[in-house]
Amino acid sequence: MGQGIYFYTDFELAKWWADTKFKKLGKQPAVIKAVIEVDENAFLDLDTVSDMNFFFNTIKDLFSDMSISFRFQDNQYKNLCFALDFLKEIEDIKVVRYTFSKDDPSYGSQRITAFEKHYFKLPRDFAYHETQICVSENDLIAQKICCYPDRKRTWR
Repeated sequence: MGQGIYFYTDFELAKWWADTKFKKLGKQPAVIKAVIEVDENAFLDLDTVSDMNFFFNTIKDLFSDMSISFRFQDNQYKNLCFALDFLKEIEDIKVVRYTFSKDDPSYGSQRITAFEKHYFKLPRDFAYHETQICVSENDLIAQKICCYPDRKRTWR
C-alpha cells in the first residue's frame, strides 16, 4: 500500500509479524496500538466500493493523460505500491486501508488447500483476511500504546 507506517487491525496478526520479523534479527518484538486521526478526505478505504472505484478511475484517468509509457514489474504488490504512492501524492491521501485475502498464510493453523484435499471444497473467496492500515505521516498517530510484550506504555 505504499510507503508509510503499517498497522494490522488484528492483534494476533500484529504479534505474529513482530515475532516473525524481529526475532530473526535477534531483537525484542513489540506491538503498538495506535489512535490514528485523519480527515475523511485524506483516507482511502479500499474495502469500500466507492473508494475502489475512485482508485481505478483516478489511475485510469492519470495514465491516459500521460504521454509516458511505464514498464511495470511482474510483482503485483510492487505495482500496487507504486500506484498507491502516486495516488497518495497527487490526491493528498494520508491513510490507506485494505484487506488482503490469503489462502495459505504461514500464520494460519490450517492451510486451506490442504483442508480441501482431505475434506471438501470451499468457496474460492473463503480465505484468511488481513486488514492493514498504511499511515503516511507520523503526525497522524495521536496516541501509541505498547501492548506486547505485556507492558503498557503510552506515548503522546
